[in-house]
Amino acid sequence: MEILIGIVIGVVIGYHAGVVHSMMKLKEFIFKEAKIHGIKLEGDDDKPNVTVPELMIEEVNNVLYLYEREENTFICQGTSLEELAKLANQYKNIKYAVVLNGDKVYAFANGEVKKDI
Repeated sequence: MEILIGIVIGVVIGYHAGVVHSMMKLKEFIFKEAKIHGIKLEGDDDKPNVTVPELMIEEVNNVLYLYEREENTFICQGTSLEELAKLANQYKNIKYAVVLNGDKVYAFANGEVKKDI
């Protein structure tokens, strides 16, 4: 029984470590993209920090709701990731963000969804 509990705890810790690692890689990617486009982000001193918003998506009845991850504040809603990225940029001026959608992590950059790093 202890072995099973140890395996479950190991899987949970591994999963969360993977999500955190993916978010950090996407933040680095966002800072590089911003630098290419000549945009200076807060805290851009060659070391990414938490100035890039971390967002999360909740899906209810085929509608996607975008929230700020830490404070759980509503940002916008849409029917696709692309629409959420565009609306977040247009209405909330969120140019760059790391977005958690279930077990997948995406980046929003200038109103577009970046799926590859």
